[in-house]
Amino acid sequence: MKKPENSPRNWALLFAAIFLLSMDFWSWTDQPASGPLGLPWWVFYFAGVQFALSAALYFFSTCYWRDEPDTAAEDG
Repeated sequence: MKKPENSPRNWALLFAAIFLLSMDFWSWTDQPASGPLGLPWWVFYFAGVQFALSAALYFFSTCYWRDEPDTAAEDG
């Protein structure tokens, strides 16, 4: 199985998708329905979106921003 490419385009698409999911276009006129703990359903939806954003930022920082060896420190 081929390893997915670590390109900036893939990361931009991921963050754009999370951004679009965070826009609440579909329920502006809906009456808030009570969910678990008496909270509206959108509270749990946005908690899930924030969890997805946190996971994406974690993987972005560990996979895309890899530390390169500092050659200037070795020359001095």
